[in-house]
This record gives sequence, C-alpha cells and structure tokens, in this order.
Amino acid sequence: MRFGQRVQVYRNIRKNMFSIIDKKSKRLIIHCNSILLSSVEFKVSAKGRERVLREKQKRIHAYVEGDFVRCEVNNIISNVSKVYYNPYFTENFINTETGQSIFNAKKCYLIQGECFI
Repeated sequence: MRFGQRVQVYRNIRKNMFSIIDKKSKRLIIHCNSILLSSVEFKVSAKGRERVLREKQKRIHAYVEGDFVRCEVNNIISNVSKVYYNPYFTENFINTETGQSIFNAKKCYLIQGECFI
C-alpha cells in the first residue's frame, strides 16, 4: 500500500479490525486496527441498506473512501468529532456533535472500530 492510494475501508466485525480495499481493483490489501485517510467520502449503498433492513442480517454496504496516509495511528489531534452509522437508525453517516449527515471530510481517523473527523 502506498501513500495517496485511493482505498475503501469498512469495519470487519469478524476480525474486529478495519479491512482496507483498493478502490480500483476492489481487492483486499490489509487489515489494520487504525488508519488515517485524507480527502474522505462517506458512502452508503441504499440497496445494501434495504437488504440489511429486510433480512436483519449484517452485510457490507457502507464504507469510508479516501486517500491512504498511514496505518496504526497511535494518537489523533484534539477537537475531533465522532462519526457513526447504524443502518437501523440512520440512512447516512452522522456527525455526533451536530447530529447532521456527513458525506465528506478532509481527514478521517479510524481507530478501534470508531470513526473521527
């Protein structure tokens, strides 16, 4: 994996880590406990969400897309907001501070199953 590579990241519940996929090839690159991305977009597949709601079974349908900066981030800068997504309660990723849907950000920290901007 190289600096600036466009990746898609999702929370892998079975491994309790983040799975990182190359955007172009759609191939799994690596699993990490934490990752820092820049030029971030938060994406949710509407059809995937509908399927989760209909079948009541977890499926990969939401991810964070961005330019790879580095894995294994130990500390984050202060003044960050937590972002979450739950298909049963929200249609999009939500900024917990504002309660508003969020679709992009300059930077994103994914650390121990949580997302911060």
